[in-house]
Amino acid sequence: MNQAVIARASALFASLSNPTRLRITELLCEQPLSVNEICKRLDLGQSATSQNLAVLVKSGLLAVEPQGNLRVYGVRGPRIGRILTMIDEFCAIHALYGDPEAEREVQLVEQSEAVDAE
Repeated sequence: MNQAVIARASALFASLSNPTRLRITELLCEQPLSVNEICKRLDLGQSATSQNLAVLVKSGLLAVEPQGNLRVYGVRGPRIGRILTMIDEFCAIHALYGDPEAEREVQLVEQSEAVDAE
């Protein structure tokens, strides 16, 4: 990848590093929605939702289409959904679910217990 693509990829992944923004993106892979529809479906406040949508639009993940008084948000094509599916598959194959810090603590406890059992 050239430097411009690396910079864009970093911005895309940074915007998806927030769990709420990831949930919003996943929802919008299904269909374009307005802010209010996103708030209702994900049980989020309007202000926080709007702020997260602004980050996702700025990164290039989402497109906005004015429809009368509404602004309808959607992903910029099916590839974003495929990327999310690939990440899910990657996590499943390598058992990488959950919080990495919590997983490390569990591994340390299991190692400690194994040593104690010897």
